[in-house]
Amino acid sequence: MLEQNKAKYEQEKKFVFKYDLVGSLPKLKELHPWLKEMPSQSLQQRCWDLDTAMKRCFKSGFGFPKFKSKDDENDTFRISQTNGHIKVTRQAIKLPKLGWINWRRHRPIDGRLMSVTIKQEGIRWYAICLCDTGEVLNQISVCEDDIVGIDLGLSCFAMTSDGELFEKPAQCYQRLKHEQRKLSRIDESNKKQGITKSNRRLKQKQILAKTHRIISDQRYDFHHKTSREIANFYKFAGMEDLHIKGMMKNHCLAGSIAKAGWHSFRMMIRYKLKDQGGDLLLADRFYPSTKLCSSCGHKQAMTLADRTFTCESCGMEMNRDANAAINLKLWAMREMNRAGTVRIYARGDTAIGDEIRKSSRCVSLKREKFRDNQVLEPRPL
Repeated sequence: MLEQNKAKYEQEKKFVFKYDLVGSLPKLKELHPWLKEMPSQSLQQRCWDLDTAMKRCFKSGFGFPKFKSKDDENDTFRISQTNGHIKVTRQAIKLPKLGWINWRRHRPIDGRLMSVTIKQEGIRWYAICLCDTGEVLNQISVCEDDIVGIDLGLSCFAMTSDGELFEKPAQCYQRLKHEQRKLSRIDESNKKQGITKSNRRLKQKQILAKTHRIISDQRYDFHHKTSREIANFYKFAGMEDLHIKGMMKNHCLAGSIAKAGWHSFRMMIRYKLKDQGGDLLLADRFYPSTKLCSSCGHKQAMTLADRTFTCESCGMEMNRDANAAINLKLWAMREMNRAGTVRIYARGDTAIGDEIRKSSRCVSLKREKFRDNQVLEPRPL
């Protein structure tokens, strides 16, 4: 289909889009009988994906689609749910043309099943189920303690405005370095002997891919547990919209920033807050959360080496990251008041007009939770 688009553009300066691509599938099945062995929905989804990639090429400035390499071990295809032909049980999933396949279900299907994406990562296969859970009612009133500011960093992963510190998990990067060097030595030895492919290199490549997957799973698990812990205590969060691509240009910090996975964490905490009617508010990347005093609002210069914020105006001393997190919480409260969509009432106020707040979380317990816990100074990089 991609070759068909290239040929048509060279002859007529036009492209073939999704509806014409889907209509050409019966003829392609006659020319290539092996296409009949796979579900028709997956072929249709490939046509839609190609259409999206071509439109994105001109609208967003992405490169034109390329042919997929046969050596790529990360295959994927998607099947949409039509007429209930995809069935799910606790032990197995039924897919068109493939039948029942045993699986390890992560959690029960919540809502109406829309599609299933089959994805390969190394030697493992995953089934990703997309479900429609319906609309979630947004919060119209919230206690001050249900709002939190989160400051992301490198010495410590995150600091909340209530003083809770989330340290980075230990990951096996030394093992990854060892496996990468071993693969490089095999490539150098094969090059001297004139060998293009070898079983030894294939085995080492699989070992290296497994190490990458372990590190990715560790980061993924840490992001999910941290975001879930925050979402269980709070309904709204304020966070800075970091310019990660620009920060990666600093070669001294690029590796640490890439390993942190801030964008992935931000996506997780956003959808978990929205699932319970809350939201994640992002401050502008130029908002001086680190340079502002959370007590008096005085602004002063700060360097990366300064780990303690000492206000030149009021003399307040606080951990740099904790001060930034409090500033982000105050900014989020101002934004919510300015928008007027959510009413914020003071700590301890259990009454909302004629209604009484039945939750016990209206009492300020979060600050008592960390009152006796000393905020540790993050270790330098």
